[in-house]
Amino acid sequence: MRLLFYPFIILYNIIRRNIAKFIWIIVAILSFNFSNNYSEDIIEKKEASYVIKEGNTYTYFFDVGDNRYSTMQTNKPLKNNTYYHKETQSGYILWRILAWIAIIIVSIATIIGWGGDDSAGWEIEYCLKETLPLLITCELEDGKYYYMALGRLIKVTDKPRTHDILYHLDIRKFTDILNCPKFKTKRQNRSEKLDKILK
Repeated sequence: MRLLFYPFIILYNIIRRNIAKFIWIIVAILSFNFSNNYSEDIIEKKEASYVIKEGNTYTYFFDVGDNRYSTMQTNKPLKNNTYYHKETQSGYILWRILAWIAIIIVSIATIIGWGGDDSAGWEIEYCLKETLPLLITCELEDGKYYYMALGRLIKVTDKPRTHDILYHLDIRKFTDILNCPKFKTKRQNRSEKLDKILK
């Protein structure tokens, strides 16, 4: 059961120790999302009253009122003799700039962290180590304290350990637990036998 919650606790610890980075990640996600509401919009749509073709040149006449016309020349014909002026909205540009700024900030912090600056890095190794005690259980049997994790015996001691438990148990990483021998206490063996009988 503890193993089930282990990844979530690791994620929580990583978020807790990297609040600023996760805020920037959220800013990037939200900014990209908001920018999608500001795609290219049709700012102007004009339908030509008539068109004159001379060779490869098309001259379009647009009615502007009072029997006056504006003209436009192009080498390619307009679809349905209609002119569309498209312009990217400023909101789209601003949200995209903010999103990319957020991504750049997180990327720079990550790269600096790889260079050895713990304050800028994600401190994942520390978060993993901080979460390891969640997997460790202690059972008192015959006056001895049995420290176990994932069905494996880590250490047997005469006194309980309440502080720096990983240091006292000589556990530095997850694989250290997996390298320990499989073990069951007498109580666990009795419980398993009882479960088999009840089934």
